[in-house]
Amino acid sequence: MLLPQEIVRARPGHLPHDLSDIGPVMEGLPATFDALMARISGGITVEEARFLHRMAAELRHGCIVEVGSFRGKSAVAMALGAQASAQAGEPATHLYCIEPHMPFTGIYAGTFGPEDRKEFYRAMLATGAYRTTSLVNLSSEDVADRWQRPVGMAFIDGDHSYEGVKRDFDCWHRHILPGGLLIFDDARDPEGGPARLIAELLPSDQWRKVPATGKFVALRKAGGAREEPASLEILVPCNRLTMAGGILRFDRLARAIARRGHRLSFLPLSPSRGAFRPFAGMVTEEQARERRWDAVMIPGAGFPAEAVERFSQFRDPRYGVRVQHVLNDQTRRSMFEAVNAALDPDLVIFNNAAWPAGSYTKWRGRQFHVLEGAVDIDLFSPPSHDRPFARRDRAPGRVVVGGQASKNAAPLIEALSLLPEHVCLSLFGPDPQKLAAAHADLIAAGRLTLTGSLADGPLRQYYHGLDVAIATETYAGWSNLSAEAAACGVPLICTRPGTHAFARDGETALLLDDATPAAIADAVRAVIDDPDAALARAARARSVITGFDWDGYGERLLGLIAAPVQSHYFRSEEIGLFGKWDAGGRLDGLDRLFAECAGLDIVDLGAAEGLVSLQCLAHGARSVTGFELDPGRVALAQALVEQRGHADRASFHAGDLSDWRLFRATQGDRLKDRYDAVLYLGIHQHLHEAQDRMASLAGALSLAGRWFVIRTPDRFWRLDRIDAHIRAAGWVPRAARAQEGPGAGQVGELRIYERTDRT
Repeated sequence: MLLPQEIVRARPGHLPHDLSDIGPVMEGLPATFDALMARISGGITVEEARFLHRMAAELRHGCIVEVGSFRGKSAVAMALGAQASAQAGEPATHLYCIEPHMPFTGIYAGTFGPEDRKEFYRAMLATGAYRTTSLVNLSSEDVADRWQRPVGMAFIDGDHSYEGVKRDFDCWHRHILPGGLLIFDDARDPEGGPARLIAELLPSDQWRKVPATGKFVALRKAGGAREEPASLEILVPCNRLTMAGGILRFDRLARAIARRGHRLSFLPLSPSRGAFRPFAGMVTEEQARERRWDAVMIPGAGFPAEAVERFSQFRDPRYGVRVQHVLNDQTRRSMFEAVNAALDPDLVIFNNAAWPAGSYTKWRGRQFHVLEGAVDIDLFSPPSHDRPFARRDRAPGRVVVGGQASKNAAPLIEALSLLPEHVCLSLFGPDPQKLAAAHADLIAAGRLTLTGSLADGPLRQYYHGLDVAIATETYAGWSNLSAEAAACGVPLICTRPGTHAFARDGETALLLDDATPAAIADAVRAVIDDPDAALARAARARSVITGFDWDGYGERLLGLIAAPVQSHYFRSEEIGLFGKWDAGGRLDGLDRLFAECAGLDIVDLGAAEGLVSLQCLAHGARSVTGFELDPGRVALAQALVEQRGHADRASFHAGDLSDWRLFRATQGDRLKDRYDAVLYLGIHQHLHEAQDRMASLAGALSLAGRWFVIRTPDRFWRLDRIDAHIRAAGWVPRAARAQEGPGAGQVGELRIYERTDRT
């Protein structure tokens, strides 16, 4: 059985191929990490589970200790993170769960006991986390004094009283390595024990606060700080310097990374309008050409054609890593594609998950990442007073609804006619639609206010004056209004674009499927009628949004820029692959092969990062030999099978299949005369000349003893009469599967053939 992080992302509703044997433990275990976390019982959110997974994956020294494991949800997240990132030939970081599972009542009235141990075991068995996890059924005091192992990461989530958390800290802090990480759960409640202890620790120089998610607070121990990239110089070309969302986003990033010794500079390609002076410096094209940069980043697609044509200059090595940032507005696909073709980026970064893997397969790029937006958590803090409508000591008064003048404000204004007179609307930002002139009557009546552009302190004060914030955007990669309102603790009503990372309907916000005036009015009335529920949602939204601060965003972005940019083909985030082809979809149709894999010798021609080979090994293949043109992918494939314990049955090599005769001549010592199965997936269409295609197809067929598996676009099936050629060589089709979903036309049909004469 493969572990969940080994399972490539399956299409919704499809179970992975290799979880069939765990049904009695947890029926239908999901293939994606988020879905898995949603299924396991526990006290952390999916966002918090992602954070623990990432921190465990990044750990390189010491073990992980968890104090207080309950039913194992957080333990699974950390164990899977450690397993997914295990270095080639090295075991995964081990996790020790210190949990007595004795009857106990927590400070929030939660009850715990031996029954939770049963659920802990179930989670371990169902997910495979038990392989690198040890449950120590004792308390901290019983264990810590005799502890011998260095700790790289400790997660304290036991007794939340001050005395309890202080006791756990005293037991374990001395075992944490310099530079190690200490994470507390439920640490943002000022009355709770974790928050009190953290307040005592921070004034010393022994611990420093680092970005964390949700209700977590994370501290890093002094004396061995985690390595960061050296000082980086980043260039951001823009059309004009204006107070637009994209420019403000990168200006906030500039502030965050400046605190870490890095510098971002803007390059305006057209004369700027207005008096906006960014925190980031500005350079001219001539000045940019005279300097060397670590990275050049293109924000979005709001460039005229003549500006896009100039992006090719940034291919010069002096500009460093080329990064294209893509928003979720797919109506601008052609514009994003124009930028992509001109820049030829190394990294493409989407600011949310609106572009599914397989929907950008024609784009250039060595890796494709999702890096969602951020908000200034410290700037946008909640006010100290209750919001007026929540106060029960006076009659209902003025209710202030907020929004953006430039972002689909028309339905907001129309909704005023459906709401009581004491509800008024305050819009901030520029007024491109001339709302002031169109609605002079509402302004005169005091029901509509236009504040103009706001930033920093005045913008925070604007949010503090609202009773509810409403985002009505129809397209947004990251809704700044929604994120800032959530950070300020303002009850939020919003559409889905740009808010999916933190807006959960009924939990952190009220979601509008369609921002009609009637739907907006209904949502506002729901907030006014039940202010306690609205404020509870706002508090939960504030907790979630704290995981999206600019320090954390900058840390992740700088890490992508500073790391070697290895080209990836498949997309499977769980195992660190960020290509453009959905790995789960590429396994569809291979069931017949996997069912026959046991005891077979297989050659994988065009193995990419080895994901199909890995599945064959997991289904009992005796050996797999893979060939791939890109040496970097060869190394990734070899590392992947080694991490999963299959090194003795698999080997991968760099090889060029465009000239079959030369391939046989150079790889002869690595190739057998015959294999039980030959995989010829996604190769045929990449060989430009018809004679080369047919020579490679014939050569691949000659290696196959029983099974031959081929996938190529429909055009080549017809053009080269592939099916007739294979049948004429003595093969019959046993299974076929047309590719579905994004990019299907480029992938084509998969067919599995069996040899009729195997003498």
